[in-house]
Amino acid sequence: MRSSDLIFFAFFCKIIASRFFYVRYFSYISTVIKNERIMKITIDLKYFVIAIISLVLAYMTLTYEIDKYISFAGEMNAMFFFICTSTMGLLSLYGSFVKLSK
Repeated sequence: MRSSDLIFFAFFCKIIASRFFYVRYFSYISTVIKNERIMKITIDLKYFVIAIISLVLAYMTLTYEIDKYISFAGEMNAMFFFICTSTMGLLSLYGSFVKLSK
């Protein structure tokens, strides 16, 4: 991006901000945007492996592939198994990303 494009973009953002919001100090907005640091995260492999296995089991339940290995007593049991495995997979996936603290 050229510097003239950045200046135009900043000017355009200031106009939009002044029309829709009550903004008194534009320099504060620009310094907040400039001082934003890049967040660094790590992946905790224990939870990530659990998440992958759970989501694979949920997918296998949707495609009836799991019926070769597990015989469910009914469709409600398979639905509950899908809900449990997908919830466990999504929560484990959420827990596997850890924000680094300084």
